[in-house]
Amino acid sequence: MISRIVVELKTLSKEKIDYNIGSALQGVLMNIIDTQYAQRLHEQSLNPYSQYFFKNKNKLYWVISTFTKEARDYIIKPFLEDKVDDFFIKYKSEKFTPTVVDVREISYDIWQNDILKDKLNRYV
Repeated sequence: MISRIVVELKTLSKEKIDYNIGSALQGVLMNIIDTQYAQRLHEQSLNPYSQYFFKNKNKLYWVISTFTKEARDYIIKPFLEDKVDDFFIKYKSEKFTPTVVDVREISYDIWQNDILKDKLNRYV
């Protein structure tokens, strides 16, 4: 199962936030998830997830995709269970409040049969 979560990030700051915050969000993610699982991820050469940041109409979004059930359980599930609190990013001196705005899942069969045959959008 491929899963994706879109998290809107709210902040009170008026300072410009750009795509460079993505690497800081990677660190936030490693602090949110189980410590032992984070250590395992650091030891792997290929990770079962991806994450990126984007802005749209002055709103900030953090997108996290997972490619295994285990990754979904450790990475996305805490957001869905409201276990992710506000967090602070030091280099920006900013506090962010995360709010889940979208969750999607797609089976490998659908991905293989439809996306690879150009029937569905290639972006999960």
